[in-house]
Amino acid sequence: MLFFVALGVLYAASLSGKYVELPNGVRYNPSAAAGLAAVASIGGIVLTYVVWNLWRGYRSVLRDKLPAYGLVFFLIGYAAFFSFIPAATAGNIELTLATLITGVALIFLGYVLAFILAAYQLYKQTGEGLFLAATILYALFFIGLVTAYIGHILMYLGAGRAAERRSTPAAPPPPS
Repeated sequence: MLFFVALGVLYAASLSGKYVELPNGVRYNPSAAAGLAAVASIGGIVLTYVVWNLWRGYRSVLRDKLPAYGLVFFLIGYAAFFSFIPAATAGNIELTLATLITGVALIFLGYVLAFILAAYQLYKQTGEGLFLAATILYALFFIGLVTAYIGHILMYLGAGRAAERRSTPAAPPPPS
């Protein structure tokens, strides 16, 4: 739900057409950045509440710290991911990419520990087949996300190669 709210805020802010240019030449829309920061903050508050409740449940039911710590990694990854907003508005590409990559890595680690591992441990503890089904579905979702990110990387590399081919002049045909 928050994804669509953020998408709507970004779209509405982009209609304003107001962009600020930084001294290094980077242009950004302050309305879009502020809207995205507000939605990310609301999402962070909701996520913190959910993590707190799941933490208590994992600690009492599973008696294992690893899934509970996975929730913390997930929350820290969320915060790290959305710290790209100030880095992007400052025009620092390296810091923006570093925060995005760090955030995604921590979110993936937290996801595996908090959901896949926890569901499997609940299956082992109770023998309930629904927990095994949840484990499989969580793993399939994770694999789907990983393949989607690999697809994004391949598209980025392919676009770079295509741009390089376009920018280099074509060699004249050999004389016949």
